[in-house]
Amino acid sequence: MSKVIAIIPQVAALVVLHKILQYKEAPMECGIDESDGLDDQGLPLSGADDSGVSGDLEIVAETRRELVIDHPLALTGVLQTYGWGKIGELSKAAQLHGEFDQGTPYAELWLGVHPNGQAITTLNGQTTNFADICAASPTQILGPQVQELYGELPFLFKVLSIGQPLSIQAHPDPELAKVLHAADPDHYPDDRHKPEIAIAITYLEYLRGFRSISEISENFKRREPLKKLLGPDLAQRLQDYANHDSEQLLRDVYQAVMRADADLLETVTTEMLSAIDVEGEVSREDEWFKTLAEDYPKGDVGMISFYLLNLGRIEKGQAIFTGPGIPHAYLAGDIVEVMSNSDNTVRGGITPKFIDVENLLSMLTYEQGQMPLVETTPLSQSKGVRYVTPAPEFVVDLFDNDCISEQHSTNQGVQLVFCLSGSANLEVSGSAFELKPGGALIIPASCPDYTLTVNEGSMFRVSVAA
Repeated sequence: MSKVIAIIPQVAALVVLHKILQYKEAPMECGIDESDGLDDQGLPLSGADDSGVSGDLEIVAETRRELVIDHPLALTGVLQTYGWGKIGELSKAAQLHGEFDQGTPYAELWLGVHPNGQAITTLNGQTTNFADICAASPTQILGPQVQELYGELPFLFKVLSIGQPLSIQAHPDPELAKVLHAADPDHYPDDRHKPEIAIAITYLEYLRGFRSISEISENFKRREPLKKLLGPDLAQRLQDYANHDSEQLLRDVYQAVMRADADLLETVTTEMLSAIDVEGEVSREDEWFKTLAEDYPKGDVGMISFYLLNLGRIEKGQAIFTGPGIPHAYLAGDIVEVMSNSDNTVRGGITPKFIDVENLLSMLTYEQGQMPLVETTPLSQSKGVRYVTPAPEFVVDLFDNDCISEQHSTNQGVQLVFCLSGSANLEVSGSAFELKPGGALIIPASCPDYTLTVNEGSMFRVSVAA
């Protein structure tokens, strides 16, 4: 008879796995110093802080053994309480985490190893950061190829609950990420790029990429006060856009807007609000402008982006992918977001956080027109779909509504599964794991083939591109 372990939020970190997990010696390039703070199984004995999470496992080059962990590990994520999050139980992120206060905004639930929010797990009854387990058993957890390419878990899984618009932002490419981190590590906390996919779990309203220059010209014609941000010469060029190079014109227009004087911006904001109030037909862009003016009564350059960037909406199950240099902002809704293991964001407006306009302007691609949604491909007979993106750090699958029980392989690479709704069952080597909403498992690369069943709900799986 198989052993059943229920994986639910908060309880996940307390699940005792010692009757299932087996630890063996295995060759590796680096390992754990058993003589310093570790028990006879190579687990940390001390260093627990007030939160109950043990200190870092010490890695030493001369010890050439690692723990073999060939069964799933339950993960508990970290809630981020940013101001734009939904309040209390209205937040999907909070609901899925399982513990929250009614008056607190809960924006994101993180499952990964990034220092700004490390997931935790339990081994033999001892709670520790999952990052420490990866460091202790890198080839067993990550797999040889992932360990060689990245040296860590290369993706970060999030649930976002968006109650107010996020900042106008873009993410750097790999080269710029290194430059920004070296120059300003306080604001750019790592040296990695940040490609990301956003999958709607209710809906998502967003800004992404520049509108065509003809559409921007029409918006500035319809809302005359905006032209004051450009000055008469540039405003005339925008009106006569057909006679000018569209990419250079777009650069000039966006740079003029983002560098606008604060007093001029306040004047334009006041005139825009008056114009919107007296006009009978109000666009969605106008509605967002009015909403943001309540928080930024003197105006903010990010508010003008609603007339420059594509405004879109996706429904449950649809997805968008955002690569480097693409201006964007998430405005409202709930999503699952998967990205490389990075927290690098270059911001340009509608945020109390650090704004870096000059780096933002220099890194943008200035491509025009609507950007396509992410395509999906079916996964054999399992009723699952795969979201196709160019990012090598992650591959995202969604199993939805009575997924057929089917055998899966890790293909010698780490995987993460997350139950969004309903329930799911994962069986491996005679042990069964039941996942409830918010439950998550890391499936180590060394794990044998497993069987996965989704019962009237939705479950995500993230792996690394082969």
